Amino acid sequence: MIQLQDSNGNPVSQSGVSVLATIASGGGTLGGTSTAVTDASGAATFTDLSISGLLGNRTLQFSATGSTPVVSDPIALTPGPADAAQTTATVPDGTAGSPTVITVDGDRGEQRDAAGDGQQRRHLHGAVYAHRGG
Repeated sequence: MIQLQDSNGNPVSQSGVSVLATIASGGGTLGGTSTAVTDASGAATFTDLSISGLLGNRTLQFSATGSTPVVSDPIALTPGPADAAQTTATVPDGTAGSPTVITVDGDRGEQRDAAGDGQQRRHLHGAVYAHRGG
């Protein structure tokens, strides 16, 4: 929720003001409805904003005609869970006593690891496997 304020930080009760949300820093794509209109108390509520892109911090800017834009605190974009419908595992035939490499492919939308190379490494009961995320 964004509240209209005067230059002293006091709430301003004004309905019908359009407030626009944009990505101020960090890049990516802002999804959902990026414009909200203030109610009688001067509050604009954004109900379905989403950010997609590489992992990392973003800030959002909120602006309205005739008002000074404000920037949000940092918002961390982190990996979400793999989509079970898009995840497959391949287990090759192994030899008893020899290491077996298990490869798991999963769809993680637009998200990537911090290095940006699409590799997520996890430890699974002492064995290391590479997750090649989409």
